[in-house]
Amino acid sequence: MWLYQPVSLGRRVLTSLISSSACHTIKGSTSKMTQSAGASHSLTDQKSSSFSSSPTRPTGRPPRILTPLLGSVGLPKPRLRGVVFDMDGTLTIPSHDFEEMRRRVGVPSGSDILEVIASWSPEEQARANAILKEIDEESGRKIALMPGVNELCSFLDSLGIVRGILTRNVSMSVDILHANHLTVPPFLPAMTREDPPFKPHPQSLLRICQGWNLPPDQCIMIGDSAKDDIVVGNRVGTSTILLDTEGLYSDHDLMKEMRPNFVISRFEDICPLLESHFSFDD
Repeated sequence: MWLYQPVSLGRRVLTSLISSSACHTIKGSTSKMTQSAGASHSLTDQKSSSFSSSPTRPTGRPPRILTPLLGSVGLPKPRLRGVVFDMDGTLTIPSHDFEEMRRRVGVPSGSDILEVIASWSPEEQARANAILKEIDEESGRKIALMPGVNELCSFLDSLGIVRGILTRNVSMSVDILHANHLTVPPFLPAMTREDPPFKPHPQSLLRICQGWNLPPDQCIMIGDSAKDDIVVGNRVGTSTILLDTEGLYSDHDLMKEMRPNFVISRFEDICPLLESHFSFDD
């Protein structure tokens, strides 16, 4: 098992100054950029299956607090030492049409593609996985970062906060992200569907926290799928942020295991939210 031990940086007396500058940089860099809107948010998301025709980013809605953290009710803010990101629709602008994937693979509309394939015979699984690989290669060539990704990663790195990826995509797509789009060190680890069990199974996220030697309550899971990213975070015990760029989720939709701590509409909202609700001190 891989093990990454975060380096203690001591008490960070300049945290406020550093983070304010970083958040300002993120906001300034993203205000001039546009985002192609993708409809599907994970291999299990059933809320939409076609791409929006609008090339502009949503103007943004204020972040919502659905499940207050301890620091929100008068107690000390929770420490943040590790951040786990979903990839498609979170770090990158969505490029998959999941209903088209279901059609090509031959699974029912709205179903969980990976779970259905896992129930098939080895021969059927091999055929389906070959189709998925072809689709992922097509999508990999279209990868584009969400505005503000490199800036947020630089901010986290400056505070010694470790960061990783937990995705149901394949390692090839992560390799493209690392090689062609990041100006910061790669995410470590980057767990894909080639590293079963995949989310929302709790072991998928728990092994990242264990590899960092961090308790889950000092980590946060950020993603755009309530059914995958938020559920796995709640099962493991991390804090959770749902990135809902299209306004697909109402508070009523987000119940029980799918209820996050926060809902945001723009990636650039992450930095000020972390500043407001978490402690970065050792």
